[in-house]
Amino acid sequence: MSAVGAGTGSPLISVVVPVYNHERYIFECVDSALMQEGAPPFEVVVVDDGSTDRTPLILQTFGSRIQVIRQRRSGAATALNRGFAAARAPYVCWLSSDDRFEPGKLAAQWQYVTRHPYSALCYTSFHVIDAHGVRQYTVESPWDSDRNRLYAILLEGCFINGSTTIVRKDAFFQVGGFDPALVQGHDYDLWLRLVERYTVGYIPEPLLSYRWHGSNMSANPAADRYYSNLVRQRAARRRQQFGGGTS
Repeated sequence: MSAVGAGTGSPLISVVVPVYNHERYIFECVDSALMQEGAPPFEVVVVDDGSTDRTPLILQTFGSRIQVIRQRRSGAATALNRGFAAARAPYVCWLSSDDRFEPGKLAAQWQYVTRHPYSALCYTSFHVIDAHGVRQYTVESPWDSDRNRLYAILLEGCFINGSTTIVRKDAFFQVGGFDPALVQGHDYDLWLRLVERYTVGYIPEPLLSYRWHGSNMSANPAADRYYSNLVRQRAARRRQQFGGGTS
């Protein structure tokens, strides 16, 4: 089992890290989760999606401080679903294996969700860093307190960075989790389904360093457009089926 950070007791937040062949970045990624400042009790669950490089050996260096689940190569959505299922906490954060949390991310988001318990999702702004970890610029993600307006903005394009999020675990499973059929856009699809049914929160502070190194999954514009359009088509069908708008 994973160790519980920031004190003793059952975890209040689970950090899920899906990884496939990221030996260059995985230590920095996991270390950024373990070194959170002022956080409530939390755990780190790493799902190794069949890595064939040195990733498994690097993960071993963390010992009992993390839980490692190893599976055959199945894709990011399946790895995330497995991590969420293994998570023991009521709230789950996703951290991509090439990104890193800012030191106060978990503390800030825990403060938010305790003040806004009806929010099923809370996301933040983020820094963009290069392959060497050098900060390039900061992205201030849009948000609207009106859920219908937020949904309309989100339909124009996915602006929620998955590694900035904290998600209520019960809401995640109520909307069906990530769809493994979507090679890309599984995060966009989930955010839309959550916004359709739940309140969504936002912290304007950049609490993540998102690494752009040229081999990111989203680096293929044609594939990104295809899956984004597919996700929007699915959303349109749901609106037709349930009478339109958010509930």
